[in-house]
Amino acid sequence: SNAEADVTWLRDYDDAIAEARTVKRPVLIDFAASWCVPCRMMDKHVWPESAVQQALRNDVVPLRLDMDAANTKALVDKFDVEFVPTILLVDADGKELRRSGFVDAEQLLKLLSK
Repeated sequence: SNAEADVTWLRDYDDAIAEARTVKRPVLIDFAASWCVPCRMMDKHVWPESAVQQALRNDVVPLRLDMDAANTKALVDKFDVEFVPTILLVDADGKELRRSGFVDAEQLLKLLSK
């Protein structure tokens, strides 16, 4: 995929919330893990899709959290995340709007545009 199209994921929740407040968009949180096969499938087939890339750039603040990182534990508890991938849409106050597990590009776009 060309570098220009690649989404730059934020990695810090507080940064993402601050950004969301500034740009008045929800945060899309992708709870993922290196060992998670469906996460890797999404990395290969879903996130690179141009329509998805466009949505991530224009409609949300994209945040990826590593399920295994020590600093993610509080957020895993806060949002009651039980498996990966868990994809959340939260508002700038950190209130959950929608949630999903593994989705294809079409389902993801639906989730974002509801």
